[in-house]
Amino acid sequence: MPTTNGGGLLAGRVALVTGGSQGLGRGIAEAFVAEGAQVVICGRDPERGNSAALEIGAEFVPADVSVVADCRRVVEETVARHGRLDILVNNAGVFAVGPTPSFEERQWDAVFSTKAKGTFFCTAAAVEQMASQGSGRVITISAGSRPIGGAAAYSAANAAARQMMMCFAAEYGDRGVRFHQIEPGVHETPATAFLLDNPDARAMALSMIPAGRIGKPEDIAAAVVFLAGDASDYMQGANLIVDGGMWLQGPKAPAVRLAEAGR
Repeated sequence: MPTTNGGGLLAGRVALVTGGSQGLGRGIAEAFVAEGAQVVICGRDPERGNSAALEIGAEFVPADVSVVADCRRVVEETVARHGRLDILVNNAGVFAVGPTPSFEERQWDAVFSTKAKGTFFCTAAAVEQMASQGSGRVITISAGSRPIGGAAAYSAANAAARQMMMCFAAEYGDRGVRFHQIEPGVHETPATAFLLDNPDARAMALSMIPAGRIGKPEDIAAAVVFLAGDASDYMQGANLIVDGGMWLQGPKAPAVRLAEAGR
């Protein structure tokens, strides 16, 4: 990777963050900008994306990562603008949980096409560029690996994305590209607002977290910056759990009960 010559841990790097206009993705993009990277964010909502990019000092490219052509285009446009791509964060995802018998095909398709399909084809579009540079980082934000009732589709799509990172590492690890994943817990984002805005659901969520607080986007961003920078250079295939210790005891309530409590 380019040598950092002041200006932050990621100075001189070019980063692409999918789903970067809000939530965890925006937090990651903000941290990258603060560390000196040139940052491109993508998302499906041009108004929100352009506004976020302006506010945090990034660039926005409209793209729907559930569409293969968009995955390729956003990578190509990033490289065309900046001449390289050093960091790809596969953050985009669709959070959908509910009782299995009533889970709809459209929900399944939205979850899998965004997280599993999007992660695969964005990474596939980026790896040859990174390999030609002799360096690169691909970091995927995935759901926790513990089984949770009512979250079969969501958990499976994220498990698929995690496994992809291991396969890509086996394929490209000897060409200077590093592949990692991060498992968040419960964090304050627009995707979790339907739960956390409800006092009962918030209390239930807090009961699962030994750290005693709901996570913030900054918690995930700090871990991503570490994996994207020089300090992790000898790491390959890392899986960082950033959930306040929730994984230690597992959830005390299935996702279905959390979803119901949030209604």
